[in-house]
Amino acid sequence: ALNSLAKIGPEALPAFDRVLRFLESETERHEAINCLAAFGACGIPCLVGALDHENPKVRSGIVLALGKMGPVAEVALGELIRCTEDAEPDVRKSAVVSVGNVGVRKQIVELALRRGLEDSNEDVRFHAAESLARLEAADSPAVNALIESLESVDSSRRLAAALTLFRVGSLAKPAVPCLQRLLKNEPEAQVRAAVVRALGRIDGANAVPVLISALGDEEQEVRNAACDALGEIGPDAKDALSALRECLKPLNGREAAYRAIRKIEGGHPPASSAKHEQ
Repeated sequence: ALNSLAKIGPEALPAFDRVLRFLESETERHEAINCLAAFGACGIPCLVGALDHENPKVRSGIVLALGKMGPVAEVALGELIRCTEDAEPDVRKSAVVSVGNVGVRKQIVELALRRGLEDSNEDVRFHAAESLARLEAADSPAVNALIESLESVDSSRRLAAALTLFRVGSLAKPAVPCLQRLLKNEPEAQVRAAVVRALGRIDGANAVPVLISALGDEEQEVRNAACDALGEIGPDAKDALSALRECLKPLNGREAAYRAIRKIEGGHPPASSAKHEQ
């Protein structure tokens, strides 16, 4: 039935409105929401009208679908902001993500997201901070929420927090001590690599000693990240040149080290590594 309605197109919207409310299968409800979103702007009123559905999974799915539509869903922004105060944490989490994705009326959106930073649920606080970072509007409370997520037991959350702090850049200075602790204790190489890049972006030349230490990490992914971070710092990372030249000796990792040395030395090929280029 859903496929038949989808083939009819926007003319089937009234039927979708009724179907969405009475479908019992979660898979079918998800398909119905996606069909409505595929109709574009003309499907938005039907989606918004179902935001009072008693099932929070339906509300959350609708909110996410609206967010994926981007600026087209501006007409639904007020309803999305209202959903940031839904009784269910999953709906609130979806709402702070989608409000950021719509990306219009920035002042109103930022206000709603900052309220999200004070939510009782950690997931909501994190995603509100992440949305603010995407809007280049991260502030001290947002950074604090990201710092909190660096200490999560979930490695994917720690990774996402480190990547987001990298995006925030120098405004995330308060996160430096926590990032340094995490680098020492983090078991996941992918997370350590993200932490290394974040430290380089946030702390600049001050991070050079920590990044030099990271050049000795057991995982190539982390060593490459340290090379890249030092290269981005540029001439202020000259104290790392000796350690970077050591990285030219093994077969693995030469390219990252070579790129870093070039950037630190102002674009000139490192003389001591000429033999490696032959």
